[in-house]
Amino acid sequence: MVFDATKYLENVTVKDVVALMHCDWRGDYAADEIVYAVEGINNDVAALLEYCRATQGTRQAVGFECNIDGDEVLSWLARERPGVFDELMKQLAE
Repeated sequence: MVFDATKYLENVTVKDVVALMHCDWRGDYAADEIVYAVEGINNDVAALLEYCRATQGTRQAVGFECNIDGDEVLSWLARERPGVFDELMKQLAE
């Protein structure tokens, strides 16, 4: 499933982006937080999480993995949240 993470990015912190970078933009709690952050505004994501939760504790438990396009995130931040982008670049250079 592909979904728009813009609402998450509107509130993302430098610490959040660094955590995403450390997990290579996927498959870890930092990426999962994006899914949870958009659950209340995206019906498809909400349905997926509802299904995953309903299967927990069963023999056929279902999970999810979130993969983010890091290049798109960085481009979006540079364009829409230059302060966060600049601080991120500063921290990465240290």
